[in-house]
Amino acid sequence: MGGGGGEGGGSGAGGSMYDFVRLSADVSSNGGTGEDFTGMSFSAAANKVYLAECLWYCENPNGVEAAHFKWSVPSGATAEGLIVVNSTTPTYTKCHDVSDATSYFLLLSPSSGGSYSTGYCILRFYITTSSTAGTVQARGVSVPAKDPWTIKARSTMAVYDITGL
Repeated sequence: MGGGGGEGGGSGAGGSMYDFVRLSADVSSNGGTGEDFTGMSFSAAANKVYLAECLWYCENPNGVEAAHFKWSVPSGATAEGLIVVNSTTPTYTKCHDVSDATSYFLLLSPSSGGSYSTGYCILRFYITTSSTAGTVQARGVSVPAKDPWTIKARSTMAVYDITGL
């Protein structure tokens, strides 16, 4: 099971809970180089299809950086899905369709002429592995490379094995 710095667990086969992570502490990107969000990961078996559903409370302390995200996956795996962002400062909601989540894509962005400081992100991704098993890991980076952004404690990720469904 994954989950690194989080709480939880679970097991099962097709369509049932595979893993659950609840962050016990805040995790942050380090600015511009990108890094793992410790605890937001799971161990993926070869030749499987997983559904990862995340509810993250994100924070940008200075409110001027665009927060980018990707999944680091085993060799040959793919990741695609949707994200819904609800910023609380200022208020806006956006939905992104992401066809390749193994490359960095925009998660949160300052609004034109303004900034944001907090927001909720709902992520729903399908991760399909090939013949290589390994770790699926959430990664973040700020663009431009100045300030870190944070996934707050109590944010969650539920992973389901949906192979064959």
